[in-house]
Amino acid sequence: MTNKRGPRRPPRRKPHEATPTEAEPSADASEEWAYGIHTLEEMLNSNDAAIDEIVIAGEAQGKLANLRQEAQKQGHFVRRRPKSYFNRLLGPVNHQGVAIKLRKFAFSELSDLLVDPEQKALLCLVGVQDPGNMGALVRSARAFGATGVIYTQRDSCGVNATVHKTSAGATSSLPIARVRNLSRAMEEMREAGWWLLGLAGEGQDEIDRFDLIRPTIFLLGTEGKGLPPSIRKQCDALLRIPMVPGWDSLNVAASGAIALYEWHRQRRKQEES
Repeated sequence: MTNKRGPRRPPRRKPHEATPTEAEPSADASEEWAYGIHTLEEMLNSNDAAIDEIVIAGEAQGKLANLRQEAQKQGHFVRRRPKSYFNRLLGPVNHQGVAIKLRKFAFSELSDLLVDPEQKALLCLVGVQDPGNMGALVRSARAFGATGVIYTQRDSCGVNATVHKTSAGATSSLPIARVRNLSRAMEEMREAGWWLLGLAGEGQDEIDRFDLIRPTIFLLGTEGKGLPPSIRKQCDALLRIPMVPGWDSLNVAASGAIALYEWHRQRRKQEES
């Protein structure tokens, strides 16, 4: 018997509901995403060329609407997607309804960071595996006037979405270089005129009594273990952060922030005098 009914119609969708293909994330393992309102704001303020596209949840309002307008003004492609899209794309993170698809991160060359060391500071991160710590260190470096960050490619988390987020967008405006052979890189740093200062709890010099008015590279080690002995031996000095009796432990992000602040404080004092 011939079926006289016409083609079956697809079910009617609710207003503003994305199609299944629209709702499915397009990310794969090779794609890198950042997220969060503050991250997007910082990237737009710096006219970051790393932005590939921007995804915003639903009808943007308030600050998010202003950021969408600024993004479109700068020529960025902006899409709107339901909130469920972000959860599938990014997982259980505080994305604030914003996802930024990034082009492949543009690392700086180590040699470019070492040029003209006078009155400058750099961070060198040795095996930092927690992306929250790395992002916080990049943020502190940007806040206190360091001119770049170096990290060891081996046993490090790398510059990922969490690093972008916790840096509050500082990854878009601060040069970052990665090195494979740290011992060789340290030789290059020293030859370029930099002082290599390791942070260690058993350091002989207290950081607030050490003269930091010099081209400074602070070396910070992995969470828990600190700097490897082979790297400590190559440092020009090992500095410790003075603490109250009975307490001698800070995580790497806090130690780096204190070291950078002390360098910044000494430099300001010199400029004022």
